[in-house]
Amino acid sequence: MIRAVALAISAAIAFGLDTPDAYWMPPATLVAEQRLAGAIIGAIVAAVFLFTIDSKPALEFVIAAFLGVAIGVVFMFLTDRLQKRAATKAT
Repeated sequence: MIRAVALAISAAIAFGLDTPDAYWMPPATLVAEQRLAGAIIGAIVAAVFLFTIDSKPALEFVIAAFLGVAIGVVFMFLTDRLQKRAATKAT
């Protein structure tokens, strides 16, 4: 998260000073902003669940549900990458 903030600040400085080598900064800045936003959203969601859920079984259920969703997303990402790799090898 510190790296994302540092990269966003360096991009702002580079564009504010109109440096000639700042053309590569927009993609890096976008990635840094996405990581920073994801970290902030994740921290907020975790804090809300930890402060609002009082029973241990309910908290375990929420954690298991989030892990299930995360595993599903990773599985979908991997299958998509494998399908794209197979399609490029076939052509």
